[in-house]
Amino acid sequence: MDEDEAARQVRLVLELDQDAPDDVVSYEVLRTIAWASTRGQVPISTRALLDRAMGAHIAAVHGSTDEQTLRRDLRGRLDMLAAVGDLAPLGRGRWLSVIGSIVRLDDSDELLLVSGIPLRYLDSRGSIAAFGPTRTTVDRTTADRLRLPVVGLEEWARVPRQSLATWTREVLDQATTRSDFDPSDSLTQIYAPENSEPSAPQRRRWTTDVPETTGPRLARRSVYGRWTDHAVVDLDSGRAVSVRNCDPRDARRLMYGIDQSLDSPSTTLWLESGSTTRLHSPNPLPHAETRMLLALGAMPDSNGWNVPRHKSTVHRLLSNLGIDIRANN
Repeated sequence: MDEDEAARQVRLVLELDQDAPDDVVSYEVLRTIAWASTRGQVPISTRALLDRAMGAHIAAVHGSTDEQTLRRDLRGRLDMLAAVGDLAPLGRGRWLSVIGSIVRLDDSDELLLVSGIPLRYLDSRGSIAAFGPTRTTVDRTTADRLRLPVVGLEEWARVPRQSLATWTREVLDQATTRSDFDPSDSLTQIYAPENSEPSAPQRRRWTTDVPETTGPRLARRSVYGRWTDHAVVDLDSGRAVSVRNCDPRDARRLMYGIDQSLDSPSTTLWLESGSTTRLHSPNPLPHAETRMLLALGAMPDSNGWNVPRHKSTVHRLLSNLGIDIRANN
């Protein structure tokens, strides 16, 4: 068969519309190959998964992209599927399809389908819409038929239930242990937004000048030339008396909480342009909020996010982090 007929047949097998965007086709090819290879039980290596996906993708999507570039693009889309919860990265270059769940949204009748099960196995052609790596449905009977657990957005992303201020206070006040940790070491920095300009991004709010204060502070140490080792340090007039390791995923949320507690919030520009909102932010979001924005269809770039949908939910998520959101009007 010719290329057009091959593309039509692959899209039929995937149960995608013939005019589905190429990126939607790519994600569904990866879901289908991953599910056929793992069934949510047996991991598959990155190399094997991409090897099996390449042929189906090339058949389904016409283009002049060379195979090396296509392979790199598909590898990046695996990470996106992992971020939205359809695939699970197991380490050592292995992947597993996720059975998943249905996620409720508070600003829409849509339900997010967070699952690695491909469309062709869902018996729901036409009731599930795809947008980039995410899939949604407004058909409650479809959600009921899938028999997947139904959860809220924050519950799915594992956002702490407490307010940011309460969570930050509880994390900082957890017991520390005595240590020889030296905050004056040249490879150690303390997060001190009070010593920076109010508009300074979080990466510039770290200092080697230890505040002459008493109480818990967030610190980081250079490991192999990178700032990767975070800890909560209990200071006594600028001297460390105890320390407790901090989960890297908690560190970014703590930075937002400390900003809020010291009345030095980070700033995000909320720029409306037609149907799309542009978020210009100098700071990465915590892990949970990043997952939620990706699941809501927002797309990141080097300077922030493009948000085509679910704007009220995105606005609420940013506000809950104490971010000073400034509109362009």
